[in-house]
Amino acid sequence: MRQLFSLDYFLSTGQGTEKDFLAHSWHIVQKRIEHLERKDPFSSEHPRYLSKIGKLTKFQQYLGTRDKWNIRPNDAKYFNQVARKSVFVLMFRLEK
Repeated sequence: MRQLFSLDYFLSTGQGTEKDFLAHSWHIVQKRIEHLERKDPFSSEHPRYLSKIGKLTKFQQYLGTRDKWNIRPNDAKYFNQVARKSVFVLMFRLEK
């Protein structure tokens, strides 16, 4: 099976598991696709945005072949929890 170089490095550093790496990677790719989709469709750069979206989508499909934990459907729930914690920390810092 084809290995991801970054995954090998991530695992060798002991920062987390393959599941953690794939969840994080999926989230980054999804957010980037969403960002590009919000760009102006009338811009002269639009063809480049579409090309990037296509490449990111293919990479996401590849990540899906590595997903043994069904990360994708749980992605929103997991990252909403992370976002809530971040907002709480930010509010706590602002109160000081």
